[in-house]
Amino acid sequence: MNILKRIIAAFSFLTIAPIPRGITLDAGAIGRSRAFFALPGLALGAAYAALAWLAARHTALPPAFTTLIITTAMCALTRCLHVDGLADLTDAWGSAAPRERALEIMRDSRIGTFGVAAIALLLGAKAVAVFQLCSIYNESNPVRVLYALALAPVIGRFTAAWLIQWFPYARPEGKGSYFLEQKPLGDLLIAALLTASAAWLLAGARGLILLAAATLAAHIFGLYWNRKYNGLTGDIYGAAIELTETAALLAVALW
Repeated sequence: MNILKRIIAAFSFLTIAPIPRGITLDAGAIGRSRAFFALPGLALGAAYAALAWLAARHTALPPAFTTLIITTAMCALTRCLHVDGLADLTDAWGSAAPRERALEIMRDSRIGTFGVAAIALLLGAKAVAVFQLCSIYNESNPVRVLYALALAPVIGRFTAAWLIQWFPYARPEGKGSYFLEQKPLGDLLIAALLTASAAWLLAGARGLILLAAATLAAHIFGLYWNRKYNGLTGDIYGAAIELTETAALLAVALW
């Protein structure tokens, strides 16, 4: 299969990047794009790091305004796709509905009270982490801040690739269904190698520890929802991405 198409599919699936004119992506390319999820993650992280660097070096913006810019970019560059997934999952959980009804709630485009609260808490946590990182940048440690902003999205997207491999899909349709029959272990190994390489290059041993902790947390997260719904959904993948990315940012801000 054309590797370029798989990379393009990864970018189109996880970011606002458009599919180039003349390129047609079939279900196979999308299904096996998870091997390269680290690449759009790294591109997003590079964009966040560049914004932090530009704000710190070339403007007089205080950390609070830089935080607003970066947090807005985190939503805009991903189309809030994964944030929406977290909101839908939280609404389903908050409803305490049985499996079939919960899956219907996740498919509903409307967002309820639990979903709104989840979005507010998530963006608040991201803003806290980014603000702390920007404050550290202005004080003494720019490299650590830029590397953290670059690495967190990579780790978050790897957790989706991990969950796809080890857990079934809860329904036969939906965006996540592209991955139903496209789960060769080799794709996960490629994703792991790319992500681990980025973690090592950006943060050394701490980056690998952070990756291992995020993967373990994501697996426990998957175990819980798999037991509850007999499988995972695209919303659960998106929620895992957002939660692990945010946790990684908070961890680096605190260490």
